[in-house]
Amino acid sequence: MVGDLLYGSKMEYHEYANLFPMMNKDEIAILCDDMRASGYDTACPIVLYSGKILDGRNRQLAADTVGVTANYITFEGTDQEALEFVIRHNLHRRHLNESQRAVIASKLANLQRGGDGSNQYISKSANLHNSISQPKAAAMMNVSPRTVATVKAIEREAPELMPKLESGEMTAHEAHKQIKKKNREEFIEKQVKEIESNLFIPPDGKFNVIVIDPPWPYGTEYDPDGRRSASPYPEMSLDEIGAIELPAADDCILWLWTTHKFMRYSFALLDSWGFRDVAILTWIKDRMGIGSWLRSQSEFCIMGVKGKPTINLTNQTTVINGPLREHSRKPDEFYSMVESLSPGGYKLDYFSRKERDGWVVFGNDTGRF
Repeated sequence: MVGDLLYGSKMEYHEYANLFPMMNKDEIAILCDDMRASGYDTACPIVLYSGKILDGRNRQLAADTVGVTANYITFEGTDQEALEFVIRHNLHRRHLNESQRAVIASKLANLQRGGDGSNQYISKSANLHNSISQPKAAAMMNVSPRTVATVKAIEREAPELMPKLESGEMTAHEAHKQIKKKNREEFIEKQVKEIESNLFIPPDGKFNVIVIDPPWPYGTEYDPDGRRSASPYPEMSLDEIGAIELPAADDCILWLWTTHKFMRYSFALLDSWGFRDVAILTWIKDRMGIGSWLRSQSEFCIMGVKGKPTINLTNQTTVINGPLREHSRKPDEFYSMVESLSPGGYKLDYFSRKERDGWVVFGNDTGRF
């Protein structure tokens, strides 16, 4: 496998050696200090293959820096054996995290496909492209195929981040998260400009965000001088509310306001409109109101989702605090939260009682407040 001892100076790095990252500057500096103090360790020769360094790039760099003569031996074997030699030796003595190993596996998979056609990682005499698939490369580097696929996506979408992955400065998860955040921000910025130019009315008449506060059928008569728990506006039956055809886009977030009395009916209503519930928001009011049993100091808004709407999650919680004001008037804190979650969506306030910048309002009393 290994030939006679040779002596030489600066050499090119073999493609297989370049599958693995170099040591960082601090590690190289320590290696240089060791060589200054003890000279070159002849027990660790630099291995050459096809006239290039197959193993020992860091030792060569340190020797050149310090000015000592390195020792060389030649590797005798096939390309496949040379590749296995590099992987075996580097995995044994290098502390590489999962993302670094995934980067190497991605390069190994490029051996199988020939990369971009430039033969960047393929020896001219190699016949490896028939033997290394992406799953096999992942297994060779003891990393999950999913992480390798993530690395390949990063390589396509943000190649400038690859050096950070290879050096261990950033993980594949962190890089992927950064790319998703950037893509989301760019999409939202583009959508906001489009919405503003259309005066907030979607070209297809379908909205990405809908807030609806139905006139639930409490069945009591409003008396401003007596019982105030009834609605001061016309109510609708459950069937009438269910018959509403919401102008919802294929990818839409729905906020359905409800109370204890109608909570059970609200989920059936979401089902009929084609939404799945994902969270319940609780509005904690600054003072208690009325109630047949317990005095109410909270109100609820069910968050429903259809399709895959764009959403800007920044640790919003399931609770908002806001003052209790006129009957059915919702807190401004709620709308601020909705806007923070969906800054780039066409927004509709159904049964609205207040005009709102950036929203289309619908109802028979939109100027109430």
